[in-house]
Amino acid sequence: MGENLDEMDEFGNGIRVPASYYLQIYRAGADKSAQREVQAKTDTPAQMFYSFGELNQVSNESYVSGLAEALSWAGINGTVKMVTIPMAKNTILVRLENIADILDKEAVTRPVFLEHSLEAMYMAANKDATQAPEIKITEKSLTGNMDLVDEMLKRKIQWKTVDDDKPEYTKSKITYDTEEIDPVTGLKYIALEPQRIRTFLAVFTPPKEEFMQI
Repeated sequence: MGENLDEMDEFGNGIRVPASYYLQIYRAGADKSAQREVQAKTDTPAQMFYSFGELNQVSNESYVSGLAEALSWAGINGTVKMVTIPMAKNTILVRLENIADILDKEAVTRPVFLEHSLEAMYMAANKDATQAPEIKITEKSLTGNMDLVDEMLKRKIQWKTVDDDKPEYTKSKITYDTEEIDPVTGLKYIALEPQRIRTFLAVFTPPKEEFMQI
């Protein structure tokens, strides 16, 4: 650095920046790297909420949410991260990332049952709902401003070389198919290769309430 980092507050005192550093000593061929697990805990720390005022308890009934278990079953665990961003009423942007290091021997492509996780989120937020909503899922570009298949891939420059047809050259294993079917459950899943990020727009259409006419 050409300039010393010496920041001061309004009173002329140096600003302290707390930081934590981790060192893992392990055998790369036999042990598992903890780098990505530490990264996941750093990026998504435990969230706790406190209330110091008087609570108005309206019901003695307890409510236990099964959202955490449902998301874990859907593949949102370990090296898979999910970030949701509200876009409009009944519309959210979903960002999935597999932070596994491609150089680690345990790094694998992770399946994520996205529709199942979205249904679990809806049912957890609407505990009185009796059925899941209809969900339209569209894969978007990383920035979320273009449909991936209909817009971005058509505009993307396809570089051609004289070696494209040679079988000895490794082809890309990346797939943009969102209709892959798990042979065990029969459900659709999203494939996340190590270090891959995928973005989806989810639009919820809640079921209409039925009224009895007398």
